[in-house]
Amino acid sequence: MVSGLFIFNSLGRLRFSSEYLYAMTFIRPALLLISILFTACISPSHLDKIESASTPERCLVRRAAMDIGSGSTKIKVADVDICREKTLSILFNGQTPLALKENIKQGSFSPEFIKTASEQILKLAKEATKHDVPLNKIAAVGTQALREAGNSQDLVNELKRSQLQLRLITQGEEAELGHRAAVSDSDIDAKEVTSFDIGGGSFQIVSLSPKTDVIGGHLASVSFKDHIVERIQRRPPNASPNPIKEDDAKRAIGFAEQYARDLKRKNPKFVFQKTIVGVGGVFGFSVAGQLGKTRFKASDLEEAYPKLISRRSDEIRGDFRDTESTNLLLVLGLLRGFGLENHEILVKKANLSDGILTNSAYY
Repeated sequence: MVSGLFIFNSLGRLRFSSEYLYAMTFIRPALLLISILFTACISPSHLDKIESASTPERCLVRRAAMDIGSGSTKIKVADVDICREKTLSILFNGQTPLALKENIKQGSFSPEFIKTASEQILKLAKEATKHDVPLNKIAAVGTQALREAGNSQDLVNELKRSQLQLRLITQGEEAELGHRAAVSDSDIDAKEVTSFDIGGGSFQIVSLSPKTDVIGGHLASVSFKDHIVERIQRRPPNASPNPIKEDDAKRAIGFAEQYARDLKRKNPKFVFQKTIVGVGGVFGFSVAGQLGKTRFKASDLEEAYPKLISRRSDEIRGDFRDTESTNLLLVLGLLRGFGLENHEILVKKANLSDGILTNSAYY
C-alpha cells in the first residue's frame, strides 16, 4: 500500500485513486486516534516537567510563599520561571485554619494566642524545608487581621526568632498580589481580566485597563458572618450563624448589596473586564465547592442558597463551617451590588501565595 501510494503520488491520480481513498478512510483516522491516546497519556506533571526542561536554567527558581490571612494560613512551594513570571509546577500546597481576625480582642492579640499562632504558622512553614527551601527563604505576608491588630509586630518578632520573615502588606499590595494570582499559571493578558479576591477580612477587585484601578472593601468572610450573627440574628459574638432563616438571609444579602452599591458609586470610572476571575478561599473553596462548579453566575447562587442555609453546623463538612452558608449570601449580595448579576465568574483555586511566587520583589 505504501509503495502504491508512492507511485500514485508520482505518476498520477487516476490509476491509484482506490488506494488513496483507502488510506484516507482508514490510515488517517488511525493516526489521529494514536495522537489522541498519546496526548491523553501525558499527565499534567509530565507536562510540567517538559515545560521546566524547556525553561532556561537562569530563569528556573524554586520558591515558597505564605499567605497569612484573617481566617487561614496557606503555603505553596513551586518551581517558577522568573523570566516569564509564570508558575511551572506546584510541589506543595498546604493550608491550616488560623482565626486571626476572630482572636483580636479589644484591638490586640493575647500573648497566649500569639504563641499558639506562631507555632501553627511555623509547623506549616517547615513543610517547605522538605522541598529544599529553608525557612529564611520563604516569602510570608500578613493581611487584614494583622493590619488591624495593634500588637501584630509581636507575632512578626516571634516568627523572626525562628528565621521566618513575615511582612505586613497594605491592601493595595494585597490587591496587586491577588491579580497576579489570577493569571499566574496562564498566558492570559492580565489587562483582559478583572480579579475578585475575597478573604476573611477584606476583598479587592482589580482591573488594569483602561488604567490600573482597585476597589477595596472590608466586608469579607469573617466580618460578614459576624454582622449576620450579631446584628441580624442577635446572637452572642462568635456564635454560629447556622442554620439561617430565609428572612435573615434576605436581609444579609441586602446588606452586602448596599455595601457594594456604595463602593460602586464611589468608583464610577472602574471598568469590569469581560473575564472576571474569582480567587481566594471564598471563591476557590467555599462557593465553588458548595455549587460544584468553577464557573457560575448570580442565578446559580439564587437557586442554591435557600436549601444550603438550612444546614446545621454538624451537617457541613470542613474547617470553616460557620462561614460556608454566609459566604454564599455575601457573594450574591456583592455581585448584585456591583451590577454583575449576568457576568460569569471563573473560579481559580489561587490565593496570595500564587501572586507572591511570581513576584521577585518579595525575594
